Amino acid sequence: MIIFDTNKIKDNEIRQKIRNNAFVMTSILLLKNIFKDIDEWRPLVKSIIELDDDRKIMLFEYIVTKQDITEEKFNNLIIEIKGDEMPSLAEIWIERGEKRGRLNELYDSIKRGLELKFKQLGKNLFLITQKIQEIDKLKEIQDALYVINDADEFKRFVQKRV
Repeated sequence: MIIFDTNKIKDNEIRQKIRNNAFVMTSILLLKNIFKDIDEWRPLVKSIIELDDDRKIMLFEYIVTKQDITEEKFNNLIIEIKGDEMPSLAEIWIERGEKRGRLNELYDSIKRGLELKFKQLGKNLFLITQKIQEIDKLKEIQDALYVINDADEFKRFVQKRV
């Protein structure tokens, strides 16, 4: 584990040394400045907006949980910096929650089907299935439960989708 005091390092020095990795640079600067006034870390929001969705969401969630800022105020800050085309944090969370809900429903359905059809082997087959995060692939597996009656054949079918 590496621990260092970011307060001893100037923001510009961090930017210069880590400029090739935008995520690391932005994360360190955000960690360093998160408890300061919003004006201290406001410029970082523009950098965060440019990151991929997963990293962007992670850092936005960090800001909202650590900073005394309402979601509405934060969304207004994003709109002020990026414009209306940026979805709100609430919209992104809702979308992720809906996907997580669909995944859980499919997992539950597949698990139940596997246990009914293949008994104890179904539990082992389900462990393989849990590695899959794509809804379309899980729907294929769910449909295959109606067609494939052999546990080994079903296992091969699932492994092709992992």
